[in-house]
Amino acid sequence: MIKKVGETKKGNYIIGLQKYDESFLNKVDSLFDERAEDVFVLGQYPVLSTGMLSLEDFSCKCPPVGTLAVSGKCYKATGEADKDMGWTIAADYLYRANKLGFRCGTSYEIKAPSFQEYPEDITEVWLDGLFLDYKHGNAALKNTVITKLYKAIVSYDISVGNYSRKTILKKIPHICKVLIKNSINQSGDASEGFNFLTNATLRGSFSVPQLTISPLVSVIVRTHRRPEVLKKTLGLLRMQTYKNFEIVLIEDGEPTAEKMIATEFGDLPIRYHATGKPIGRSAAANLGFSLAKGKYCNLLDDDDYLFPEHLETAVSVAESKKVDIVFLQDLSLSIDKCGDAPYKFEIKEIHFMNFPRIDPFTMSHLCATPDNGVFFRKEILEYAVGMREDLDANEDWSLWLRMLTEASYFVVHFATCCFVVPFNEKEKEDRVQKYSAYNGLQFKDDLLKYYTSGEQLRDYYTGILNDFDALTAKGQLEKYLSDEFTYWNITDPDEYIHFADEFKEKADKQKGGVYSAETFLMYYLGMLAQKQKEIAKRR
Repeated sequence: MIKKVGETKKGNYIIGLQKYDESFLNKVDSLFDERAEDVFVLGQYPVLSTGMLSLEDFSCKCPPVGTLAVSGKCYKATGEADKDMGWTIAADYLYRANKLGFRCGTSYEIKAPSFQEYPEDITEVWLDGLFLDYKHGNAALKNTVITKLYKAIVSYDISVGNYSRKTILKKIPHICKVLIKNSINQSGDASEGFNFLTNATLRGSFSVPQLTISPLVSVIVRTHRRPEVLKKTLGLLRMQTYKNFEIVLIEDGEPTAEKMIATEFGDLPIRYHATGKPIGRSAAANLGFSLAKGKYCNLLDDDDYLFPEHLETAVSVAESKKVDIVFLQDLSLSIDKCGDAPYKFEIKEIHFMNFPRIDPFTMSHLCATPDNGVFFRKEILEYAVGMREDLDANEDWSLWLRMLTEASYFVVHFATCCFVVPFNEKEKEDRVQKYSAYNGLQFKDDLLKYYTSGEQLRDYYTGILNDFDALTAKGQLEKYLSDEFTYWNITDPDEYIHFADEFKEKADKQKGGVYSAETFLMYYLGMLAQKQKEIAKRR
């Protein structure tokens, strides 16, 4: 269990960790000597999970299981840490300090030692998350918490998913104590959208391998006449816990961002290049790749955002696993823009883009990751040849397909980055329409040949069958089939059924060989068509 509160030699405090040594305490004291903030969210090791980006300004909130450094002045004014909050003690304290107007910052380079993963039975974490919602939520959120607790105890068994009903029953006296205390003492000023439990666990967590070396990373950023939009992306790069990186910033066209970069981001290692005349998205990326000096590359657009531990996670995995590509998960932010200068938007929905399978077959019909979620060794561009400059959309998808012809890779199921999409339906349709003209062109590429074992081919086939079963269980299969045929502009699905027969025969015989991305796509469409025909026969 976490240690609740500790005090440094200079009268500062540590909240929310298991143990610490003298050198760690000295670092915390030095932090307050050097900087003006009153509270700092510290880094965590070996588990990285620094919570959600703020929906308002993209500064980082405290993680679900976090560690704070608090000045003596702030601790005296805010009061003692609420030990009843358990795993969320630091998140609760940060919220309280913020309400009193204390300056809060981040110092992820100082990592709390001996931080451990959630317990196998994470019921306590779940309960503590509800306590935080109840303590700081309004009347509606308090009622939601009570409903969740009631259902957990009476209506259904939540032992599925590592939640233990037995543990909850044992803790009923403690639950009653916390609810009564916070009903009396707290006004509940946060809105129902506070929803700590959902936000804090959305990204997941990940145990990061120990870093033994720190190779240079090149973060290539493409932008085009949007300096206000670019500011958010650069601001989050400033917060990276991994420090050995350069930013290769390519402005496609005139140097509209040059002055802003010089005046506001002089502390960042930026190499800025404006092309003068627009050269297109793919050519801008290729220019960035050619200028990159790092061992690894990560590509961003000017409205892509990285969480502070993104580069550290990616480098740690790439070096420890000895792989060419690290695929990292994303959050998709559906937004409504509400300001141009400064650039502001309201996040309407957040989705965790978890793709359990990333392989050549899956990537042949689904771009399973946006560009900022792909961290790769620069060397592999030698055989991938860079982006196709004849594509104004799906150009990143095309590059990942090229890389997968030879690259080794590892998938991290932890969201370390996010991208934005329009929430407005008309804007969504316009976006889809813009990209639809290029659907399928990414497969018209002689480089996309995959050496596939018989076992791999069988697994690809089985994977699609499992997907069908999962969609059927959710009642979503027919809509999925319809959406896919619309996306690929298939007017007569029956024309593809013979590809399903061919795929099944080769999978059954485990007939390996060299397959193209286009062949994989035909096999996939064939299975969709076959499944649709089966459904029609049962009616």
